[in-house]
Parts: sequence; structure tokens; C-alpha cells
Amino acid sequence: MFDKQFQQLMKKHQGHTTHSQVLASITSSELAKQCRRRTRWVEETRTLIQQLLDSMWDLTDTTGLPLINHDSMSHVWEMQQHHLPCIQDPPGVQLYTNTGSFHKHQCGFIPGWRCNALHTQMYMLEGVSRWNTSQAQQALNMTVTSHSRIYDVRLMSSVNILSNRVLGSALLPEFMPPGKPTGSSV
Repeated sequence: MFDKQFQQLMKKHQGHTTHSQVLASITSSELAKQCRRRTRWVEETRTLIQQLLDSMWDLTDTTGLPLINHDSMSHVWEMQQHHLPCIQDPPGVQLYTNTGSFHKHQCGFIPGWRCNALHTQMYMLEGVSRWNTSQAQQALNMTVTSHSRIYDVRLMSSVNILSNRVLGSALLPEFMPPGKPTGSSV
């Protein structure tokens, strides 16, 4: 698919001859036209991931060591395939129409220039959690919400419990406590 799109862009930018020159001349709006607005279906996603894995099984580093442990990755892929429906867009729901705002926020998730992989992952998870909490009001079209900047689930739960006792209503009406684990896997 990308090859066809690249050939179309190559025709449009005829004065550029090399792959890198064509890529450098593509504007962000042209590139945005080539990006998907919906996820692929489960079977297509499964096929593409399997093709990627098949193309990488034999890759090695400069010393000849395999980059991927075939047995381990096969086990992971076997276990994770049942999650493919979880990452698909719900039918009839446009999830990706508002573009360009979330990725700009990612820069603010990490508070410095240097941190190790574990801290980077921690900062990204916390940032995504805060982003999701902040965007819940807009996504659900809630009319009554608080203006708090509390992101700690335990604190939010305690605030609502105490508020209900004292005031008879929740101070954070948009907060929904997480469900209890059921022990079953999806």
C-alpha cells in the first residue's frame, strides 16, 4: 500500500530523484492524507504482525546472536493474540478525528532531558493516565464536572466518599472508581 502512495508522491515531486529527497519534500498535510484514521480489523492486524515476526525471526546482531528468541516471542505472540479485538476501534465510533493534540502533550510527560528506560515508561504511563482523566469530561460530554487537578485514584475516591458523607453529593462527579479484579482474563 505504501509503495503505491510513494509512487504517487514520486510523480508529484518529479524534480526529486532519490528516496530521501522525495521524503524530504513531502509536506505534513500530504503525509496526513496517507495516515489511517481507523485501526485495521482483527484478522488484518493479526496477519500483519505475523508477517512482521516472520520477517524478523532470522535477524542477528553483528556477532551473529539472534535479535529475537523464537520460542519466547512465539509464546508471547500466542498469549497476546486474544487482545487484538481490544485495540480495534468500536464500529461506528470515530476515535481519531481530533489529531495533533495528544502527541504534543507527550513532550511534557517527561520532566527532563535524561532519564532511564524505566523512568521514561513510568512518566509516560502517568502522563497518559492524566491525559485520559483530563479528557474524560470531553469524551463523555459531561455537563457537570469539577475543575480539580487531582489524578490520584485513591485520593479522588476518598474525596468523593467524604464529600458524600458531609455534603450529600460528590465533589468529583466525573470520577468513577476502578472496578475490582474478577480474576478472569479477557
